[in-house]
Amino acid sequence: IIALVGSAHGALANVYYAAKTGNDSNTCAQAQDSATAKLTIRAALACVGSGVDVGAGHTVIVKEGTYDEYFDNIIPGGTSWATPFTLMASPGEVVTLHPNHPGWRVMTTTDIGYVVIEGFRIDGSTTPYEAIKLDCRYQNGLDVVPGTCTHHVRLKNLEIVNTEGGGINLGGDGSDHELIGLKIRDCGLRV
Repeated sequence: IIALVGSAHGALANVYYAAKTGNDSNTCAQAQDSATAKLTIRAALACVGSGVDVGAGHTVIVKEGTYDEYFDNIIPGGTSWATPFTLMASPGEVVTLHPNHPGWRVMTTTDIGYVVIEGFRIDGSTTPYEAIKLDCRYQNGLDVVPGTCTHHVRLKNLEIVNTEGGGINLGGDGSDHELIGLKIRDCGLRV
């Protein structure tokens, strides 16, 4: 299935797939078919690009399996709730994000808005902090750079488990996030 929708920039928006049976050598055009998906989520995200609004109307659907990946400011933003960027587990399938290396977080974002993250099981057992941080950029280590905070992110039907520092950090001055149907368990509390 290929979904084509007009985006805010007039270009066609697409659906890209990642699957454990995929191949990162497949072209982005091929990755629009679940039978010729990318192997990694990062490679599927690269088909969209990263940036403030380059993901408008685009979707990355991740097929069943466990993915040893983390996402540090590579998730693109959308332009409105009518044209968000969507990263989602394939409906009815169990998709686990579990980076198999010590890292900061499974997912960190700054500078983006109008993003939907849906349907994943996020295992943060290798992360010393929260699984997800929706943040801002800082100058001098403390001062928020104006206009750089993550905003309008919808986290939907996620299961977040096994993190030392808590499930989600809504850091900085971000706003208008939606947390829908989340299950957060076996996570520490960072003070």
